[in-house]
Amino acid sequence: MAEAYVGTLERKDPLYDYLAEEVMPRVEYAVKDPVFHVSRLHGSNIVYKYREERTDFKMIGKFYNAAKPHKGEKLRAEFHNLRHARALGLTRLPNYVVKPLGQEKKMGLGLLEEYVQGKDLDHYVKRAVYEGRHERLRERLSGLAFFLAELHKKTGPSKCLDISPSLDYFSKILDKLRRHDLLDDDMTVRLTRLKERWHEQDYMYMDQEVLIHGDATPTNFIFPDEDGVVAIDLERMRSGDRMFDVGMVCGELKHAFMWRMGDRYASEPHIGHFLKEYTRHFGDGDRIYWSVARRNPFYMAVTELRIARNNWLDREHRMRLIRESEKCLTWGLKLR
Repeated sequence: MAEAYVGTLERKDPLYDYLAEEVMPRVEYAVKDPVFHVSRLHGSNIVYKYREERTDFKMIGKFYNAAKPHKGEKLRAEFHNLRHARALGLTRLPNYVVKPLGQEKKMGLGLLEEYVQGKDLDHYVKRAVYEGRHERLRERLSGLAFFLAELHKKTGPSKCLDISPSLDYFSKILDKLRRHDLLDDDMTVRLTRLKERWHEQDYMYMDQEVLIHGDATPTNFIFPDEDGVVAIDLERMRSGDRMFDVGMVCGELKHAFMWRMGDRYASEPHIGHFLKEYTRHFGDGDRIYWSVARRNPFYMAVTELRIARNNWLDREHRMRLIRESEKCLTWGLKLR
């Protein structure tokens, strides 16, 4: 993420005392008169990076405006989700969840977390597209598959799968695309009918709910220089269908290659590799693989429709994603 340096944190700022007297000793960096260099991270949220000058320790602070208390609630929920995920054992590479360092409601600080150096998954997708570094992308997808498999294994008592949230989410996305004049009546009817047909398939329910990341986009997984994965942005972590994570990764790969290359098939080898790597971490490999593979087209289509909402993409590509989602839903129903 791009950043802009804004200076050093003033000592009279209440955040200075919080960082110097509470956070730094907690991470075993007790420094006298620390100096915090501050950079603003570009994006839709109020996010800053803090680097202590002598120790080079870096932190990310996510703030919220008092006029938007719901954002504060989401950040506080993310704080607790990070703590919960780490309590399950995801505290060291190769499978690591970023460490939450604190929160301070009086300053509008919803979440303070450690900064992790590395490249996100989209970096490796771009290198595969523009430099032919496909093997390196496959290695990173193997690491991500391992992380998600470990996260999904760390669930509570078995609970029957309820896919109604995913079906409701599908309908919600269609409504938004329709309001943005990206769906006409015919396409809306066709996609709705396809959703209903998927709803009727018995295999859509033959699984248990697991703990999912909930927002498995390429920018939410950081790969440090050494092997392993660091997961960030666990705001939407919850119990749900494992395929919401797995299908989102696959749908994002489809979009990323199609957007940059104009080729709807270019991502297929990487999608197939990711699915095989994910399922090999469970027993009864063939049964798990086909359970995942049969349900994957539905969740890939949901992801493609989700991405099509983004108005920073050109309209032609957004329409291409919608058409691709229809093809994905139609083709997937033919799998046996």
